[in-house]
Amino acid sequence: MASQTHISPLLFLAAIATAAAKLTPEWRVVSAAKGVTTRARIDATSQLCAVHGEAVVEASVAELMSVFGDLDQHGHWDATLVDAREWTGADGGTYVYQRFKQPWPVRDRELVLRRREWRRNQTVSVHFESVDEGT
Repeated sequence: MASQTHISPLLFLAAIATAAAKLTPEWRVVSAAKGVTTRARIDATSQLCAVHGEAVVEASVAELMSVFGDLDQHGHWDATLVDAREWTGADGGTYVYQRFKQPWPVRDRELVLRRREWRRNQTVSVHFESVDEGT
């Protein structure tokens, strides 16, 4: 029987997330469907939209981490993903580069994320943070 695992990644669908992001009242629920709650807020500093997604799923930690850790599978989630790479930075952090194809006249979008994971008992949290420098 699979254990119940809570996973709380910041979704990177056109999102800019900040390291200090907390679920304060300015986070507004924009969708709650199929077991996934999506919240959004406008970042006061950048004026960009930050997005937070949370789901509780019936799966083992190993099953979930095999999905998040397999960059080759990310293209199955988003057909616009044309390149994805992962590396360990000089700071020891795990970084993910992604490039998304956009229709003309919009230029392709590039995204660099720092991924952090926390594990405690049967709870795993995965945090993706958009980074602009230091990579």
